[in-house]
Amino acid sequence: ITPVLSEIDFVHLMSVREIGYHGKKFEEEVLEKIKSLRALSSSVTISVDGGITLDNKDKIISAGANRLVVGQALWSTPDLAATINAFRRS
Repeated sequence: ITPVLSEIDFVHLMSVREIGYHGKKFEEEVLEKIKSLRALSSSVTISVDGGITLDNKDKIISAGANRLVVGQALWSTPDLAATINAFRRS
């Protein structure tokens, strides 16, 4: 991605092994990819999709992601509004 990084403003990283299935576990090695990408560019939007929960959102953001795609964590919560607000407080 380094050769084209100055030409793009958005990178979307998948953080699960098998895409297309809900409820998959976040793969921790993606954190290093996020950190590496952020070190290369402070301006690119880093979007992360897959296995995002209230328990791991802070470490994903701390690694450098600035957009989280959340699915299962919302659909499985008993209080959608409270969960959305908890994600927004990040």
